[in-house]
Amino acid sequence: MSGKAKKSSRKELKRAFETAVDFIGEDWLSAQFQKHFKNRQDSDLRTGGETPELLMQYNFAATYLGYKEKRFPEFFPEGKPQEQALRFINFGTFLHEIDSAGIVTASGKWLDESLADFSRPRLRNPDEYQQTVSEIRAGSIYANMDYDVYFIEEGNQKAPDLWIPFQDSEIKIECKRCGTPGSIKDRKGIYESLINRITSATHNPSIFLFDLDRLPSPKEAQNVDQYLPSELNRRTEKDIEAPFGDIHILSYMEYTRTKGIPSYGLDSDEQLEFLYDYYIKPAIYAKTGEELDLYDSFESATIEPDGNKVAVSPKTTEYFDPMFVGIRYDGDDDLITPVVRQFDAARGKFGKEDPNILHIEVPYLDELSQEQFEELHQRLRGKLNVNSRVSVVVVTKEYMEWDDEDCLNYATFVGSEENLDPYINLPSSFHIPGYSLTEMRENPMFET
Repeated sequence: MSGKAKKSSRKELKRAFETAVDFIGEDWLSAQFQKHFKNRQDSDLRTGGETPELLMQYNFAATYLGYKEKRFPEFFPEGKPQEQALRFINFGTFLHEIDSAGIVTASGKWLDESLADFSRPRLRNPDEYQQTVSEIRAGSIYANMDYDVYFIEEGNQKAPDLWIPFQDSEIKIECKRCGTPGSIKDRKGIYESLINRITSATHNPSIFLFDLDRLPSPKEAQNVDQYLPSELNRRTEKDIEAPFGDIHILSYMEYTRTKGIPSYGLDSDEQLEFLYDYYIKPAIYAKTGEELDLYDSFESATIEPDGNKVAVSPKTTEYFDPMFVGIRYDGDDDLITPVVRQFDAARGKFGKEDPNILHIEVPYLDELSQEQFEELHQRLRGKLNVNSRVSVVVVTKEYMEWDDEDCLNYATFVGSEENLDPYINLPSSFHIPGYSLTEMRENPMFET
């Protein structure tokens, strides 16, 4: 991490939300929201459609924190808020951390302009929103390390995004953001559709395993229930061949309707993992011979009690007729090349006179296996060997986790690799954030 994980209470989240709204412009956000959704169907308001990401994040955050009425209560379940809401709120947190940043021209001339005035036009542009947030997030990392951070107005001259004066050096930082590959976006949407369709079409207290040969089309995912037997019960055992792979329906090892697990000392995620390990994993092993771990073996999975009935006492948590759906798919994605290509995208931004940092945000960094991360490390090292203008490459990923105390834990995971032979080295007393990429290889995020 770039530092210890931070925790924000609901009161602090509201303050961060209000900071983000003021920064972007409350009147503009309200007007754009009304304009955009004036003729939209209710379902579009929930799912986004062609909605700019900024407006979707703003809507989810405002609704979750109580600034807007919940038009779709089922879409805002109690407990964890939507990730889109957290992203908008967390943006306000980054602004708190970097609110004193100045603005300079590419030639170093000070501009009498606030960060809000400088950033607002780009934040309001759907094509530049994510990149602008990424630059502010990157700046907040260095501001948190007590460095003076300046944003560079590029103008007609190619220039990096950030400038940090340090001792006798002028450190330049170019910020790049890898968009999530379409294949990953498609996967997540398809997985969600498969799970939602199965759990809404039937609540059979059984184990449903999907072994995909390919990703189903959206239409196939939305109609996956057509492949299910017309009659299902808790003893149903069936292997089904579908155009996109196999569906295995398994029963539990025992037929008690309530599955109880200890609740003391376990958070909600640990309880679900215990439930899987105790009731579901043994059944899968007994009937298939495969020993599948919940988080290592499945691309996506859910455990859903019938009617969401969960009884909690000081000692036990009881799930009534839980239904498990797990999805496995071994399709390959090239997750490495989009990161490495950022060297080419930054070409022309760095001079030879100053130490330079290439800062790459990789939203899907945790999707990489250890083997893939080792390949990424080697290819970044290769790029550094032929790019002497880059003194250090930094890769980051934002983390957010909602805990059981109604608080948001957030941090930025940061790894870096120094160029062994740059034109200009970073000052020895300048601290590069996070881990080295070699240390990151050992992080449990990257499991084989």
